[in-house]
Amino acid sequence: MLYLFLGLMIARMILSYIIALTQYRPTGASAMFFEIVYTITDVPLRPLDRVLPVVRIGRVGLSLSFPVLYLVVIILISQVSQI
Repeated sequence: MLYLFLGLMIARMILSYIIALTQYRPTGASAMFFEIVYTITDVPLRPLDRVLPVVRIGRVGLSLSFPVLYLVVIILISQVSQI
């Protein structure tokens, strides 16, 4: 289950880059895929966004919630695999 969530997080990262670097706007089946990925990964990311500060680098704001959640999931996977 954690591997599935990790895969969804990686998919979210890739989809975010696609949206940010191109002017692509999903429609049809791709919009449904985007919605599913964002809906599932938003559940743990939203509370982290409220707690963790945004790091400002010039005019760019870098959210720390995604890398922190990614590390937590990796640590959980390693801990569960040792059991």
